[in-house]
Amino acid sequence: MAELARESRHNRRRLKPVIQSLRRIYFTPRGTRKILRNLAEGRRPEQDDIRDVLIDFNDAEWEVRRELDRLDFRELERFGDLSLRQRRTLDEIAYGKRVLRRDLQDALNEALHHDHAIEADDAKVLLTRIEALNFMIESLEEEFL
Repeated sequence: MAELARESRHNRRRLKPVIQSLRRIYFTPRGTRKILRNLAEGRRPEQDDIRDVLIDFNDAEWEVRRELDRLDFRELERFGDLSLRQRRTLDEIAYGKRVLRRDLQDALNEALHHDHAIEADDAKVLLTRIEALNFMIESLEEEFL
């Protein structure tokens, strides 16, 4: 992908929507990551903090879905210069984000509505998955710059 983007300014402009989608699905340090980091370190966040994060998380759902749809394998056909492997990689990132969001939502809902605190080990696993996904997003985004 980096080679494609470096070939010409035209290609960089054409791939800009892909870069923007990657940036928009990135897990930022605030919100979910912050709650999980506290849980992973054995601290219990306030129920109000979990509720606030969950509300923001849910409110962003439509925007995240839109960006993930843009990274769908078939949708990426419009970038005819992307190889099948490149399209598959982007599609896998989108799939990973969908699954991870569902798992995070389930865990946060469980903690908030059923008063089942997320165990430190479970929070560490979720945090590790977030960091791995973010690393993949960062690596691809940097290739384009």
